[in-house]
Amino acid sequence: MVFQSLDSLADEGSEQLKDNLKKDSQEYVIRFWNNTNGLPHNTVYALEKGPLGFIWMATEEGLTRFDGSDIEVFNKDNVPELIENSFYGFFLVEGKGIWAAGDYSLAFIYKNIVKVVDCHEITTDSWITAVTEDHQGNLWVGTKNGQLFQLIDDKFAQVPNWLPKEDVSIQSLYNSGNQMFIGTDEGLYSMNLDSFEYNRIGPKDLNTRIIFTVKDQVYIGAPKTGVLSLDKSENLTTIIPDKDLAFLDYRNLRVDDKGNIWGGTEKGELLIIEDGKVSKIPLLEISDISIRKLWVDEDMIFIGTQGKGLAVVRKSTIQKLDHALLSKQNIRPIFISPNGTKWIGTKSNGLFKLDGEKTISFTTKTGLQSDAIVTIGGDDEKIYVGTRNGMHLINAKNNKIERNYYAENGFPGEHVNTIFQASDGKVWFSIANKGIYYLDDKGEAVKVNLPEKLQAVSYITVQETKSGELLYGSISKGLVRIKGGVFQEHIDLPLTPGENIIYSIFEDHDGSLWLGTQGGLLWYNNKSFKHLTKNNGLNANGIYSIMEDHHGKIWLSSNFGLQRIAKEELTKFKSSDDQFFYVTSNFYGHENGMSNEETNSLIYPSATMDKNGTIWYPTIEGISIADPGSIQEDRSQLKFHWDILRLGNSFKNILPGQDVIEVPADIDYFGITFSNINYHNPEQVAFYYRVKNLSEDWIYLSDRKELIFNSLKPGNYSLEIKTIELGNIESVHSLNIKVLPLFYETYTFKLILVVIGLLLAMFLVQYYLKVRIGKDLERMVEQRTHDLNDTNQKLESAMLEIAAQNETLKNITWQQSHTVRGPLSKAMAIVQMLMNYSKYHELQMSKEKLFLELEKTLEELDKMIREINKKFEGLRK
Repeated sequence: MVFQSLDSLADEGSEQLKDNLKKDSQEYVIRFWNNTNGLPHNTVYALEKGPLGFIWMATEEGLTRFDGSDIEVFNKDNVPELIENSFYGFFLVEGKGIWAAGDYSLAFIYKNIVKVVDCHEITTDSWITAVTEDHQGNLWVGTKNGQLFQLIDDKFAQVPNWLPKEDVSIQSLYNSGNQMFIGTDEGLYSMNLDSFEYNRIGPKDLNTRIIFTVKDQVYIGAPKTGVLSLDKSENLTTIIPDKDLAFLDYRNLRVDDKGNIWGGTEKGELLIIEDGKVSKIPLLEISDISIRKLWVDEDMIFIGTQGKGLAVVRKSTIQKLDHALLSKQNIRPIFISPNGTKWIGTKSNGLFKLDGEKTISFTTKTGLQSDAIVTIGGDDEKIYVGTRNGMHLINAKNNKIERNYYAENGFPGEHVNTIFQASDGKVWFSIANKGIYYLDDKGEAVKVNLPEKLQAVSYITVQETKSGELLYGSISKGLVRIKGGVFQEHIDLPLTPGENIIYSIFEDHDGSLWLGTQGGLLWYNNKSFKHLTKNNGLNANGIYSIMEDHHGKIWLSSNFGLQRIAKEELTKFKSSDDQFFYVTSNFYGHENGMSNEETNSLIYPSATMDKNGTIWYPTIEGISIADPGSIQEDRSQLKFHWDILRLGNSFKNILPGQDVIEVPADIDYFGITFSNINYHNPEQVAFYYRVKNLSEDWIYLSDRKELIFNSLKPGNYSLEIKTIELGNIESVHSLNIKVLPLFYETYTFKLILVVIGLLLAMFLVQYYLKVRIGKDLERMVEQRTHDLNDTNQKLESAMLEIAAQNETLKNITWQQSHTVRGPLSKAMAIVQMLMNYSKYHELQMSKEKLFLELEKTLEELDKMIREINKKFEGLRK
């Protein structure tokens, strides 16, 4: 079945990959994805690159999406809308998505599953075999029993007039303008989309498996016939006969950007048709495994196989030494003499000399004391080899051992850690726990006089500075400076005992030192240190070698492969005060072609460079070779996508361009997944996240691409993902999260609660006041009633008393009024007489007597009144 146009073209990187594959099968890396690392089924029936950059695969256990590091599976378990799990073909709609075809359903995929179409009504006693779109965007579906349908407005309709006389099976469909090409197992047909009239092209036995175009030229792939071109007059011309395409599965033909046609065979071979010629490239890793589908992309090829899953083939950045004797050996020191001869030591199989096409071995059988080689040094004429049991001098001209240095013949030790020939020609060496030595003019060992605490020390690396000093790095005792055979200085390292191992030393352009240690990379200058570790972007803390290439880059080796850093980065670090300084770099490991990422340490030299600037690295499985001049900046364009919002047991797709998601109020926990498309360096991308409003600190995600949130309080949050590739901050991606509150958590509910609270408070206050005042009033009424009762009783008593008093007063008044009336009348008569005295001449009393009588009468009256007053006072009491 073929469901796709082959117009999708890759970049010119495919041409380079093609040349490399042709030239040397060792110059590519192949990596597999199968049911052990994410793929649900090991047979890939369809393979396509979607508009967002994902590689999609169709299997019998679901649709799968690949981003370079992770595979996401879509099946009926996690997408209930799917009708079936088995899919067999794809049709790419440029810029929109992919139609995936099962036996009796269709699924449209973009970032996730967008739409599912039930096709049971058109697949009775049959199944879907071909899908395409016409120039109006209507979907065409062909079936095994030769029926042809259009899907218009989600409804199927049979294509008018289509009813070939033969019992045919539709195998491919291809639209070109207003013309639809229909490939069947009984010939090729062309249909006019205006009139729906059709006619056969070519012979009846033309089993048309695939129809595609190369630069507007239509081609046909037909088993037993070959690859044919179709001109505008509908004439067929054979381009490559079937006999030249042995074992080709015609359904997987694919076109690259150069117009070359790629295919895969049933024997695991890649096939390239260019300029009418066929080339075959065997891939040993999938030998005799059928290639079902291909995608040629930049400098990579994605291969869907039958039974071995997805194979991703790419050009090797790091080469392997292809050598019958050394490819699988545990390689120890490598020494390249000035004339280019390679001397290679192994862990347990002796020494090898590579001189052009010629290989010579040195072992215990040919005179070595030990086959465990630890160090090599010398020049074009003399090669010194250090082992675990002494040292040997080999004549490089005649390949004979000229001298043996053993403990029994006076040599000061057995395990030789380093051998180094200085610029003045003097040979220096160090012995485990025995210190540093050099050979005098007679070839005898002379020990360097070191302070006592530095004598019984293992020195495992050495470097000559521009000033002619020798720097020796040790295990646990730091760095020693020697000049002219005389000890100059000892430098302690600011590391813990387990980290205090100097594997390598490098002097930069300004004379400062870089030390590769078990605790990271140390920069030493003017009695001070600065420190780089994995936290600053190193791929390991144990740095075994430091090499400068001819292109301004520093190379580090470790047990995690190789790392390349621009010198400008190290210059920035030297002047930076940022403790979180992050080094921009490139990493190289197994996925780049290394024979093994575990490079070797405790040997000297731990890496070496030939006269062409190529760096040779010993690993526990062969030799890896880096050619800095041929390595381009291996930096892919990351394509980040927010993916799925998981809400409990359900999920929602986060649409492209969507920057806000809402989490319902009744969800206790939710998850957010994301994808990061990177087919070149997936292992070299680090992810960090933070949730603003909660913290400003970045948290390392490792290789996780899902964040789980639990019991996040209602509110607005901003989730940020930071991607760092090869030490560079590539981008920061933001997604706003709105956690909706439950009704009782909303401001409205809280406002209602406040209002209710206020009303309740008012009611309580009123009730309280009412009850309190009522009680107070009751108490006051009771008190007042009591007081009134008392008052009434008192008033009644008072009234009775008053009545009695009144009666008494009445009696007194009545009695006293007569008593008082006499003196008062007398007094008033005397006063009258005095006022009219002239009229009363007959009176015998003078005025003086009258006044005296009046005074006497008034005194009597006063006395009476006082007595009356006393009686009233008694009544008051």
